[in-house]
Amino acid sequence: MNSLQRFIHGVLLLGLLLPHAVSYSQDNHEGLEGRTFELSEAVTKKAVDSISGLKVGSYNLRNLFEKSGKIHDRTAQIFSIITRATAPLEEPLKSLEELKAQGRAILENDFDILAVEEIENLKALGSFSKEFLGSQYNSYLIEGNDPRGIDVGFLVKASLPFEVEQRTHKNETWSDPIAGGKTTRLFSRDLPALLFRTDKKAAPFLIYFGTHFKSKRDRPKDPESRILRKAQVERASEIVKAYEAEFGAQTPIFLAGDFNGEIAHEKEFVSLSQVASLHDTFDVVSPPLSQEERVTHTFFPKDGKMKRSQLDAVLVNAAAAKFIQDAKVYRYKDSNGEELPLPSSFQDVMKNPSDHFPVQADLDFKKLGQ
Repeated sequence: MNSLQRFIHGVLLLGLLLPHAVSYSQDNHEGLEGRTFELSEAVTKKAVDSISGLKVGSYNLRNLFEKSGKIHDRTAQIFSIITRATAPLEEPLKSLEELKAQGRAILENDFDILAVEEIENLKALGSFSKEFLGSQYNSYLIEGNDPRGIDVGFLVKASLPFEVEQRTHKNETWSDPIAGGKTTRLFSRDLPALLFRTDKKAAPFLIYFGTHFKSKRDRPKDPESRILRKAQVERASEIVKAYEAEFGAQTPIFLAGDFNGEIAHEKEFVSLSQVASLHDTFDVVSPPLSQEERVTHTFFPKDGKMKRSQLDAVLVNAAAAKFIQDAKVYRYKDSNGEELPLPSSFQDVMKNPSDHFPVQADLDFKKLGQ
């Protein structure tokens, strides 16, 4: 344990919300995998009544791995892919320039609460915060189910004066119809949640889920993994409603992350609106974002036909929607601070620090706290 950082271990709470929901508090207890990478140095906490707004969002950091405590390779010029076949236990470290650019994107947006995807472990996320975010953020991550080790985590401003409880739903299971009804874990990564309170005894004033649903890579007899992703989305929708039942429909709930599909157009996502009654913040704001403004990912498949999509989003329940003031997709900038156009080639995508763009929603905390 060094002088700048410490691990806060979780304590398993009794009386769980769901059979597969595991909850971790901020108390210092050994032996549990839910951890928080917090700053041990003194951080000045804001007064609750001094906070006028909160900026929340999601950012896929594209393969943030660490090796021997390092998360970047100073010799790497561009992101490279090492296949599992040639290096089954290795992932390439990101370049220093990529991580600097990702740090700039986060700091420029001044996020308060950020869901982050494709993170190897808590150590990698904590190192990223220390090296590229000026140690302004506490890191939250519970190891999930992904065999490649890409997890969903959170960055939360260390200056926020809130109590934070961390929950996981990685142990949720389903009967896979493609595998003859075999019972396996449902979520490809996890559906983690942070519960924010003004003090330990208060009810949560905000619940923030992170997600990274199954990619569109084919499973055997499941083209584009639509069957699995649909099951994940449907269970996530049920879990959101269960949290509303536990804490009240008046509790603002957010679901942010990489959905790996067009939530507005693809049928496996209908339960998000029909069951969970969640709304995309890009539609909540007035006027709603245009199709080009809401592009978060550009893909170049083997057939060469470019596809621009909104894979990333911040969704809100009705209780949260009324506090949304603005929503946007951040665009990367050149060395002069000028906004870069959307990628028009695979090479353009690889020049960006991630193949995803960060998404952000701003909410009125003064109104929320009334």
